[in-house]
Amino acid sequence: MERPASPQALLGVWLKTSLRHWLRHKLQSAILIAIIALGVASFLSIRMANRAAVKGFSGFTETVTGQVDFTLEAQGGRFPVSWLSGIRKSLQQNPVELAPVLEVLALVETSVSKQKRSSDLLQIPGESLRILGVDIIGIQNFNNQNISASLLFAEEGEEERDIFSIARDPKALFISPRLAENLWLAVGDEVEVIVDDQRFILTVRGILPTSRSGVEVPENLAIMDLPAAMALAGKPDVVSRVEVIVEAEERSEALLETIRSSLSEHAAGRWRVLQAEQQEETGAAMTSAFRLNLTILSLISLLVGLYLICQSIDAAVIQRRKEIGILRALGLIPKEIKKLWLLDLTALGFLGGFFGIFIGWASSQIVVVAIARTVSALYTETTAESAQLNSIDCLIGMGLGVFGSLVAGTMPLSVATRTSPAKIIASGRQELNGARYRYQWLGGLLLLLGCLSSLAKPVIFSNGQAFPVFGYIAALCWLLGGALTVAGLISPMGKVLHRGVSKHLTAGLGIGKLRLPGNRHRLAVSGLFVAIGMAASMSILIGSFETTITHWLKTRFQADIYVASRAFSGASSQYFIRSTTIAQLAEEPGIDAVSTQRYLPIQFQEKQVYLVGIRTELIEDYEKFLWIDPLLSLSDMPDGAESWAIINETYCYRFGYRTGDVVTLESSKGSHPIWIRGMKADYGNDQGAILVDQKYLESWYEVYDFSNATLYLSAGVDVDPIVKDLKERFPELAIREQGALLKNALQVFKETFVVTYALKVLGLFVAVLGLALALLNILREDVSSLHTLRALGVTRAERAGITAFEGTGMTLIATLGGILLSFALGWLLVFVINRQSFGWTLQYAVPWGEILSLGILLVALGALVSWLVGWLAGNEKPMQEE
Repeated sequence: MERPASPQALLGVWLKTSLRHWLRHKLQSAILIAIIALGVASFLSIRMANRAAVKGFSGFTETVTGQVDFTLEAQGGRFPVSWLSGIRKSLQQNPVELAPVLEVLALVETSVSKQKRSSDLLQIPGESLRILGVDIIGIQNFNNQNISASLLFAEEGEEERDIFSIARDPKALFISPRLAENLWLAVGDEVEVIVDDQRFILTVRGILPTSRSGVEVPENLAIMDLPAAMALAGKPDVVSRVEVIVEAEERSEALLETIRSSLSEHAAGRWRVLQAEQQEETGAAMTSAFRLNLTILSLISLLVGLYLICQSIDAAVIQRRKEIGILRALGLIPKEIKKLWLLDLTALGFLGGFFGIFIGWASSQIVVVAIARTVSALYTETTAESAQLNSIDCLIGMGLGVFGSLVAGTMPLSVATRTSPAKIIASGRQELNGARYRYQWLGGLLLLLGCLSSLAKPVIFSNGQAFPVFGYIAALCWLLGGALTVAGLISPMGKVLHRGVSKHLTAGLGIGKLRLPGNRHRLAVSGLFVAIGMAASMSILIGSFETTITHWLKTRFQADIYVASRAFSGASSQYFIRSTTIAQLAEEPGIDAVSTQRYLPIQFQEKQVYLVGIRTELIEDYEKFLWIDPLLSLSDMPDGAESWAIINETYCYRFGYRTGDVVTLESSKGSHPIWIRGMKADYGNDQGAILVDQKYLESWYEVYDFSNATLYLSAGVDVDPIVKDLKERFPELAIREQGALLKNALQVFKETFVVTYALKVLGLFVAVLGLALALLNILREDVSSLHTLRALGVTRAERAGITAFEGTGMTLIATLGGILLSFALGWLLVFVINRQSFGWTLQYAVPWGEILSLGILLVALGALVSWLVGWLAGNEKPMQEE
């Protein structure tokens, strides 16, 4: 009866065998660790960049006024200060403080002090500045424990600030230490900023601490006294929100509930009462579907890497099969052999995860910029420029590395422990041509399951965002099912290809090996199949987006000149053009009409949408839309409707309202029934938009500024002189003619797919490397056949040619299968995953030229890599196990 070895004995065996093997084969060990690290890095880089993008627009509540218990927000982000007296009266019996806050976004234009220091560095690249206006004098009277975390008050050892002097200075500004360092600013220096379409010079009166009470100060944070911030923004009677702070000594759950109930009752629909955790989750919730999409894409990309890891472990098994047989013959049972290999896999996964953490962190610094740009354009403004690594990321990276290594090593490990010791020692190698392939049925079942999953509805989050979980399940089923299916087609495809080249010695021998493929052939072809299917389907998705959006942009961009604040970045941008500026533009000679838009984020059914104010009288004559449902006749407008509106497709998809329905919007002025007159395509946001005449934004929400404007010139007027004149007269505005704006919009569109491009290239790189590794393993195992060919007079170049044809045949089969798969995956991405995530209808467009080029390139690259492997292995000696 066999006695199991003790853990100490197994560890001793591992140190003398496995560890010695990996140290002797340093290159192979390094490649395997790098493969695992690359897979871990692809996931972590997306994770860290996603988190940084969300953190970039999270609130700075506790860093300014101390610990906040509730936040009051009005529709459209405009909270009249006239409401404060009523709120204070309703809460007068409770130990609370109110802190009105006005957020002002500014663009740093130049540092006056920097101009004096260096004539070469006059212009500072547009640093975005988020200025928080707070009542500095009022905060002085707060309970001391409430304000202990406030950045406005000095800690022990810090120099006391003259708060009253600062409050009397309308230009006084506190800035973050990182911003001061970036712009070479010190206390007393002046800085020039652009707010909306106005230019101001402010004075730095203080540098904020790096952190306070464990909260890091954001780089773009600045603080002003509330009246000064109101003057800066041109909003003398409104704030962005009101923060409610309960005295620390009196805080209890019962008291908090009493205050919340009182605030909600007194609101009468005028504002929302948000608790601190709700405020922090708002931005993350808006982008949840977008960030999950990127995460899933990175995990699917990791799937390709698992094929390569599996082949790498398989190569190690081949090299050490005789060692395994000897250990078996010496008395180690299969269970103990398995433990030794599990220790191997764990160590490799640990090292791969360790290095993957740092590679992922470095990659995230690049990825975060692209993600932040997309988030700013589609959701809400974020200034994220770098990603931070935390302990959770490290644990996930290590866990993913070990888990991936263990999963990928399962099949080679089962082979290593299954064969009898006498057979292993006698042959010293594994049979190249395995048993009959038996997994076609499983592949077909997965393909069918994927088809059924593609028909399922999305999962709806609590914030109303839809996530296409079943769409991704369908993609995974098709990838795995297709891989199993194409692995079973190697033999029949090899026979078909062999008939065409059987008369050619080199090609016949190379292609002939595919008639009886082994597991390594199947793994390599499956990995290539998945990578090509993913890459080509991404090309279809991007091509569909580009075709659709180009048509949409050309339909929308009919005006001659487009005007916005220089910092305007999309629907979520909080940089505006003031009504006085619009009036001046309208009076310019040669301008026939001025159309405006104002994006106002509001709450509808507890979800954020955009209410967009436009000049409805310009529709059709000037403003062109890509209609899904054309405008109904005004005679069909039902009685009781206060106005009519146009919705975009995303709004219809999120809320279920269509053309002809009536929806009700709420404002501080009451309820407003609106008739939906038409529906248009819109690829500028995925939150949903309701377009009404600008006069309703003014009367319902008292909004008198604009997000952007379009200028239509009179017939025969040359656009270039007008653009040049406007740029000179309005340097604070971004003024572009039609062609330049269209080019810029398409460039921004392409930049939003930079992460997708990177994942596509990564998958292809890993798959081609997997092909090379598979062929190298096959040649090492069957090197005796090559020596036989050499003895028969076959030259080294001809032997390399045999390997080249073998690899070319594998690449061709994988490419054909992958391209066929890409058509299905492309359909899934365009009509299921995209539509369920964003509510957008895209035109399915196959970039035939790109896919054909991709296929030819991969087959050629496969042939070249295979030839190089065959050439380098031409002088291999028969494989010796340790």
